[in-house]
Amino acid sequence: MGDTQQLSLALKTQAKRDNDLDITDNVCAEIKSLVIFQYNCEKSLSANLIACGDMGRLAFMEAETGLRSDEEGR
Repeated sequence: MGDTQQLSLALKTQAKRDNDLDITDNVCAEIKSLVIFQYNCEKSLSANLIACGDMGRLAFMEAETGLRSDEEGR
């Protein structure tokens, strides 16, 4: 498909969407679904960051304990 055909198709699609009587309902539904998805991702990301921080803290504490054991064993 050439550039002219692609542009023509894009303009036809845009005109069809702009003239759609239910455009407001469709846009609102799209926005709501995106906001819900974004909220879930942010919540999940926050939980993962907290878990990752905890794992790092525990690994550091284990390493520190191991170093103390090595020093005491000398």
